[in-house]
Amino acid sequence: MKIALISTDESPVAMGVKALSSNLIAHGFQTAVVIMATWNEDFKNFCWEDLENICRDAGLIGISCMTHGVKKAIEIKNVLKRNLKIPIIIGGIHATLLPESLIDDFELICHGEGEDLMMELAKCLSDNRDFYDIPGLWGRCGDTVFRNQCQPLRRDLNEYPFPDYDLGHQYIFESNKLAPMELLHIICDYFEVMGSRGCPHSCTFCSNYKIKQDFPWRKSVRNYTVDYFIGHLKEICRAYPMVRSFWFEDDTFFAKEYGEIQEFADRYKREINKPFCILVSPWTYNEEKTRLVVEAGMDRVIFGIQSGSENTNHNIYSRRILSQN
Repeated sequence: MKIALISTDESPVAMGVKALSSNLIAHGFQTAVVIMATWNEDFKNFCWEDLENICRDAGLIGISCMTHGVKKAIEIKNVLKRNLKIPIIIGGIHATLLPESLIDDFELICHGEGEDLMMELAKCLSDNRDFYDIPGLWGRCGDTVFRNQCQPLRRDLNEYPFPDYDLGHQYIFESNKLAPMELLHIICDYFEVMGSRGCPHSCTFCSNYKIKQDFPWRKSVRNYTVDYFIGHLKEICRAYPMVRSFWFEDDTFFAKEYGEIQEFADRYKREINKPFCILVSPWTYNEEKTRLVVEAGMDRVIFGIQSGSENTNHNIYSRRILSQN
């Protein structure tokens, strides 16, 4: 069975749907990845026939979006439902944080991480079995709304395949049409990749604050092993040899232990040797860790300082960091 995975994010990297795609492929399914990357608020003048043709032989359609992409996700769903009688599920960070807001517009919602849920849903649809008890699945069955309890991923992060970087079944929004994804569409500078999932902090303005409330097992940062992370970067370099630098999108890269950063820095310099950018929070900053990553090739750091007011940081943002005189 084929699953069409659509991203409404503005970035063509689309890490979420590509992670789902590779896991589905590992379980014997076919996929099509469609990156509807546009800064417009809607898809006015878009050639919808292109998307319908890609989805027509699919047994399941998945749409991933952030909050600012919900309107576009609903537009995609409404158009596809006119001519295609295929189940459509929405996922992504908005569905994870605010699933109730999508109940009226979508029959199926992925509440939480989607690797296991999408695989189970695809299997049920392929075998013509009921799927309404899949953990994390929300939605409607007739007039009945169901909200299944979510559960942690069944495997260690390092047991899941790398994201899907095969351009042979990927498409991108271009000039109001869908074009086959090619190497020229790849972002060569600061290609986005993650070496962990989660954040050690619980800042009230951040999605991680609610994620930790709704999914208790996600209170700890889950790091990919150095072997896995280096292997992932090598796979990107193999698939896209023109990539010149990386952006590690870990919420704060220095949440990793010193020994882990030391091992990573040593191997990265020897085996990858490209410039990279990291994100760092003030209270994980460490001079020795900084020295290691600079020597390994780090040439940019994004440092999150929300306010110079201790009252604002402590009592509004819950950022427990003391100011330095």
